[in-house]
Amino acid sequence: MVRFNLTTFKGKHTSGCISFSMFQIHFIQTLTLLCLLIFLSATSQAQRQRLGKIKKNDGVYLRGKILFDPSKPDTVSFLQLNYLITSFGADEVEYFQLEGKNPYVSRTIIHDYKRKAVLLEKVISGPVTYLYLQDSPDRFFVEHEELLELTNRYLNEMLINFGPDCSRWQRQLDNSPLHHKKVRFIVNEINNGKCRNIPYATIGIFGSWFLSQHTISKDAFGYNIPDELNNNLNNYSLGLYLDIPVWNIPGFNLRYQAGFYQHLFSHTFRIDDANYSTLKIDRADLMFEIMPVFQLNSEIIRPYFFAGPALTLNLNNGSEIRRYTAVLNVIRERLNPLDANIFSPGISAGAGIKYHYKPEAYLALEFKTTHVAFGNGHKTNLWQAGVSANIINF
Repeated sequence: MVRFNLTTFKGKHTSGCISFSMFQIHFIQTLTLLCLLIFLSATSQAQRQRLGKIKKNDGVYLRGKILFDPSKPDTVSFLQLNYLITSFGADEVEYFQLEGKNPYVSRTIIHDYKRKAVLLEKVISGPVTYLYLQDSPDRFFVEHEELLELTNRYLNEMLINFGPDCSRWQRQLDNSPLHHKKVRFIVNEINNGKCRNIPYATIGIFGSWFLSQHTISKDAFGYNIPDELNNNLNNYSLGLYLDIPVWNIPGFNLRYQAGFYQHLFSHTFRIDDANYSTLKIDRADLMFEIMPVFQLNSEIIRPYFFAGPALTLNLNNGSEIRRYTAVLNVIRERLNPLDANIFSPGISAGAGIKYHYKPEAYLALEFKTTHVAFGNGHKTNLWQAGVSANIINF
């Protein structure tokens, strides 16, 4: 007679069910991940597809959707009407161009330790043509009768042979790393026969002495003070700034600046022998400014002008008014705080002058005025005189 151990059988069956359930879960997770990867791949490919044209070496033009990966500059692909993809080597095409973009032309260079044809972006055409390869690191080529890869050493030779009489460039390019926007600027200047300072991005520090003129309305504290208050305060500010060139507009930078400002003063209003009030302004602010900066095209001494919006962030506010009344030889005190907006708008404008003791290192003397409306009947005008210096260039 065969006997079954029902307890053991149920246990195995239950265990089998659990194992099968876990298998289903892993299968669904794997399938979901696979679908996600396929979706991302399709999306990425769709993003790379752009309308354009390809001109083959035999003179045939292909117009439609083009796929090109800058990290693989030796191949360009064409999406046909039947959704088949045809790939062409860089040695099979003369050039291709995406709508609204620079053309890519076929040239033979040393790439991946081999001499082969690749597709280079034609950034500038003219007496000197600038071709760019987005690589790691980026590579720069110029074409004037022959194709040459651009380095700092050859760039100086090119400036002597093709460029305008611009001795300042020799100094400004000395030990200065090349990058795409800088090379584009220089080649464009050479073709136009101009000699302007080569822009560069920089981070700097500033410190200033300021006179702040505070205007406080009669009802700013929810309690009418005898008269509108105008009070002047001397103090100091410190901060950092970031200057980024606007490459397409000669002489223009965009400055992002953040500075710390402290305002502290008090004023007493005496109404009569028995009543007087003490008003105290005590606040710390962080001011952010975005200012277009125009700089004259001189080499050593460079005047500049700027203007733009400001936004003040209140960090600490202890502003208040205390009212005192003498009654039977007892001083009674009432406190009214002055509410402060967290953010307050303003506007800044000013001028300065830079002294370049090195091609990409300077000290600057600057004068600026800023108007800020703190709100609640409180506004201020800042008159500043300060010095600044750049510390990091890139």
